[in-house]
Amino acid sequence: MVLIKRGFRLAGKQGHGLFVTTSRFSQKAKDYADNHHIILVDGVKLANLMIKHNFCVSTRKTFEIKTIDTDTLLEYQDE
Repeated sequence: MVLIKRGFRLAGKQGHGLFVTTSRFSQKAKDYADNHHIILVDGVKLANLMIKHNFCVSTRKTFEIKTIDTDTLLEYQDE
């Protein structure tokens, strides 16, 4: 199956396919995809997948998260 609409191309085999956009899909497109075994990847999902798989991303800043060491704190209370 090949679907061409508004300059975009969706290539699929036996009713299965994948369509990726950096924007959003209309409800009509989502309904169509649900009924035709097509996976839609919108901009938010694409960005999350890129981050998850470390694809074309770089780390700008890291944060250190601290927690209170209650065992050490209890040692000071015993003194």
